Amino acid sequence: MNDDDLGKLQQDYPGIRFGTVWASEGRVRRRRCWARRAADNALFTAPSVLALRDRLDAEPPDSPGIP
Repeated sequence: MNDDDLGKLQQDYPGIRFGTVWASEGRVRRRRCWARRAADNALFTAPSVLALRDRLDAEPPDSPGIP
């Protein structure tokens, strides 16, 4: 995952902000991607840029994001 991947998402999904965060499970640290939809502040997360893209494509526009 690199800045180009996130930049491509930003181009493909205007109105949604993207970023990454480190998440820990015990001693294992993994990077997760997040997306926040500006229209309703819904938050989506996924373990990779590809998984996040798939999640956004599968969600209806009025989905509340993470319950």
